[in-house]
Amino acid sequence: MNFKAVGWEHILINVPENWELVFQKDQKKSKKHETGYFGFRDSYQKRLEISFSKIDKKPPKVSSVLADYYKSLKKSNRKITIKKEASMKVNEHNTEYIYWELKKEQILGYIFSWICPESNRILICTTQFSIDEKPEMKQQLIELISKLKCHFDTDFIIWSAPNLQISTPVYEMYLQKKVFLIGLTFLEFKGKNLSLLTYRIGLANQKIKDESNLPEWFKDNYKKDLPKIPRNFQVGEFSKLHYKKKENIWKSSYHVESKIPKRGMYFEIYLWHNYDKNDIYCLIFISKTPPSSKKRETIENITKLAIMVN
Repeated sequence: MNFKAVGWEHILINVPENWELVFQKDQKKSKKHETGYFGFRDSYQKRLEISFSKIDKKPPKVSSVLADYYKSLKKSNRKITIKKEASMKVNEHNTEYIYWELKKEQILGYIFSWICPESNRILICTTQFSIDEKPEMKQQLIELISKLKCHFDTDFIIWSAPNLQISTPVYEMYLQKKVFLIGLTFLEFKGKNLSLLTYRIGLANQKIKDESNLPEWFKDNYKKDLPKIPRNFQVGEFSKLHYKKKENIWKSSYHVESKIPKRGMYFEIYLWHNYDKNDIYCLIFISKTPPSSKKRETIENITKLAIMVN
């Protein structure tokens, strides 16, 4: 079986290739990155759900978190029973789990929970499968969870969306908004001094004749085709860049001036076409002050990583 790495909300997990990331949900309107969940399903059913929440005060006992979660399951179905309680390691963290059963429905499942001090979060993973799948699925799920990454010793982490993968600095930029449509994938990130709008626009062959038309297409269509464009957004002249084997990367920079010196809005656009995927990709970086050397390095690294995989 082939696997793929999927990153979301500063969590990285390897899952079977036929599993799709679904039902991403932000549970709070404010500080969305602190609490939420996402899941995976295959062509048959939901397979795995991962939830997380920030620890505000004293960390709770993992055993209490598991007990509370099991009680909520028990309320929805009184016939659920615990078959086993055990422990394991996830990303070097002590992890406790419950193995449960619905005998009549012939359904089995796990509830895993642990605390990640590095990200200051408590995590819960839940899954279920049929008794017929037990030998294969049980071992697979244990292995997937044991290799999950909830904190990182790298500088960048990936976000996996339909036909779009973006890497951002660890714990420096957080997801604010997402749009997943057949012809459009959109992710908005915000950091302390830098915002990023990322787009994947499908059916490129119906929008441009060739890559040389990209700047013209962008200027004519960004207002109606790209969500969340700022009101004061301006586009400068495009210049062509080369990155490794990709020769037609277009860049534009523009400064909307303010009455306050060295203020205003600084926009930086990167635009390219992936012929094989028939997609157009666009990154728009936004800041209120001129890019510092550190910010410039961040922009360049995000862009290079995006060009490499999209």
